[in-house]
Amino acid sequence: QELSVYEALVCKNLDRTNIKKHFDKLLSYGTCDLYFHVIYSYAEEIKPILDYVRSMLEHESSPLLTYLNCSPLTPPDIETSGYLAIYRVDHREVAVAFLIADLKTRV
Repeated sequence: QELSVYEALVCKNLDRTNIKKHFDKLLSYGTCDLYFHVIYSYAEEIKPILDYVRSMLEHESSPLLTYLNCSPLTPPDIETSGYLAIYRVDHREVAVAFLIADLKTRV
């Protein structure tokens, strides 16, 4: 049995279609209690990605998932931000950690 599942993608800007596509694939990789959805971001601004992810995890989740709650991962730092979302899948609860790693070099 898997301990956790990790799905990652690279974004140079807010790419809603690609972010959502990777989120939709997450549960198909295996059955576990903890999933990671990681975005390696080279975008100029992280806030639009964070805002979209927050909305997506509540309003655009797979029909297999029942949204329960979400909380920001804290304390926030300049490199990594995100959320921890809890969903119900059938009779069990699963957690999805959405992490956005800011890899854009800032001068």
